[in-house]
Amino acid sequence: MAPLYKRIELKIYLLFHRKLWGKSIQLDGLPEIQVIDHLTIGHNVSINDHVFLQCHGGITIGNNVTLSRNTQILTGGLDLRNYSENAQQRYRSHTGGPVLIDDGVWIAANCVVVGGVHIPKNCVIAAGSVVNKSLSIPNALYGGVPAKFIKKLD
Repeated sequence: MAPLYKRIELKIYLLFHRKLWGKSIQLDGLPEIQVIDHLTIGHNVSINDHVFLQCHGGITIGNNVTLSRNTQILTGGLDLRNYSENAQQRYRSHTGGPVLIDDGVWIAANCVVVGGVHIPKNCVIAAGSVVNKSLSIPNALYGGVPAKFIKKLD
């Protein structure tokens, strides 16, 4: 059982993050969520310690999803078109897109998911993987940098 101060910290965190109320969400640590208004989250989601959700472009997380320790979901990034011009600007232009994670997905520790990606139902993303494009096969194991199909799951 977590120490009393950790349980109090979790209750205070949830108090200020209404989007997480009433969803049977299990928090094992406190995630950092930017632009929580662009987050849609299902039921029975497990979010572990040091998860970072950059929701600028929108993140949709289905039911029964696990985001393991140090997972990063980044919906925006620096626009590299005309970079030499962009690099001289104080406010550089960015690109990105929404991330859609279907039901039953497990994203293992230390993974990065970038904007514009769809992860289909019941997939497992192996630890340390980088998902930089949409995955097409449901019920499958993906892994690597960049993440590639490894095998179908039973």
